[in-house]
Amino acid sequence: MMKEINFLKNNYPDKKIKSETVKNRPIKSKNKVPFENFININSKDVAYVLGFIWADGNIRKPYTISIVINGKDSEDIKNVFQKSGEWNYYYYDRFDNRTNKTYKNFQIQTSNKNLVNFLIDNDYDKKSLLSPTKILSKIPEEYKLYFFRGFSDGDGCFYKKNRASQYSLTGSYFQDWTAVENLFNLLNITYTIRYSSNKKSKYSQIRITNKNDIDIFGKYIYDNFDGTGLKRKYLKYCEIKKISINRIIKWTDEEITFLKNNYKTSHAKLALLLNKSRYSIDAKSSKLKLKNSHNF
Repeated sequence: MMKEINFLKNNYPDKKIKSETVKNRPIKSKNKVPFENFININSKDVAYVLGFIWADGNIRKPYTISIVINGKDSEDIKNVFQKSGEWNYYYYDRFDNRTNKTYKNFQIQTSNKNLVNFLIDNDYDKKSLLSPTKILSKIPEEYKLYFFRGFSDGDGCFYKKNRASQYSLTGSYFQDWTAVENLFNLLNITYTIRYSSNKKSKYSQIRITNKNDIDIFGKYIYDNFDGTGLKRKYLKYCEIKKISINRIIKWTDEEITFLKNNYKTSHAKLALLLNKSRYSIDAKSSKLKLKNSHNF
């Protein structure tokens, strides 16, 4: 474009030339995301993309799908998305008034009428209120872990500080967590749902605070991890996994029976009686859903 503008200026000096600066030029600009890949979900990459769009995707009129993420995660996410079709990719700078810093964002986008209608039919336009029940019913069982991995990469957080750890999945204040609750119950994971409303933000969070249960969830979504998804979140999970305690091998049937019969005794005393750590007692009580046990 600049060569054309310079040519006109040099050869037609009296002619008014409008010069424009093109910002955010796409790295790759093609709209070739096969709709059929999403109708017949037969790959882990498509299942992951559907989970990631459920977390971070936006549908804009008339038929545009866009996802904006931190630039540092661009290569990991791009590697998955490009296996489901040829999306458009953009980098751009975003200034944050809170930190007074500029960050590089990465945007993934496509315009696809059939794909947008498919997502709308499966509640993606109402995902801040509903559970992804419809789309999960269309994903084969062996690929559902990739949907939840994509969902987690978008809205989830593995947290570790010293020996404290937590996993959380954050959504809107009115988020329906049914699908996640069903998964946690299937895996026998203890969880809590927290609601927060203040002047700055309004959201809800489903959380796991037991290291062993975090390990169970991580093993599910990262089964035979092959690099599909955000490596930094996988590595954070691995840090937590290193400090988790084996909840099965270290417990005999007699010890479990004793814990069940004496669960109202303080965990500190039980730890001494069973010659186990306080954490091991807490973890096993949580696993057995001994709700009335004393945690002191």
